[in-house]
Amino acid sequence: MIQTIPILYIMKRIYLSILMCFLCPIIFGQQTNIEGLGAFKINTTQLWFIEYYAKEKSIQIKKLSKAEELDNYTEYNEIYIIEIIPDTIKPKSAIASANFCPKTRVFMLSKYEVAGIKIKGLTLTFYNDLLIDLYCDNNPELKDALQMKYGEPITEVTTSKSNCYTEDISTHQSWHNGNITAVSYTTKTHDPDCKPLAFSIFMIFDASKSSRLENCNKKYKNVFVQRSLQDL
Repeated sequence: MIQTIPILYIMKRIYLSILMCFLCPIIFGQQTNIEGLGAFKINTTQLWFIEYYAKEKSIQIKKLSKAEELDNYTEYNEIYIIEIIPDTIKPKSAIASANFCPKTRVFMLSKYEVAGIKIKGLTLTFYNDLLIDLYCDNNPELKDALQMKYGEPITEVTTSKSNCYTEDISTHQSWHNGNITAVSYTTKTHDPDCKPLAFSIFMIFDASKSSRLENCNKKYKNVFVQRSLQDL
């Protein structure tokens, strides 16, 4: 039986590695007009829409800063919106998707539906009140719908040797719209006991803005880390 790696624990690491790939000076293939998921559009959706959406759906926005608090919500058993606050007291224990950069706010919707497709764990990052990236659990329905609407993606399949008598396989599919990139990423690997693991994530982002924001995040997080060490 294949185990699924929880997106909330490693999605940021995968997201950052993919983001770096799209900062390289490469020429992409066919361009599309992809810009977001449903009402959430990169470089267009403003911060006020989150509160409007929550009010329209009668959903309370909860604020969390500690990873252990978020663990209580990761099963997606209910519909909720969480604003992920950076833990400035214990920054090393902050939620992975928290962002320490000023003028940045991060929200996670446990469930979101677009064109009849149910999406889980939709994480939205706003900078200067504007949406610049989003990512969520991937699923075959979402990928098929994107392929039908925007055409065949650029596909790359990579394999790597494993100590479990099989190869680890990663599939990376992408669509492009100027600076906006959408990526469907799936990897099949193994844990130390050779049990199969699978992870799949979908993301849309403005590569240049997201990269600058991540550099800002690292800078300010390091400030809080150093400050926390001085308080010991």
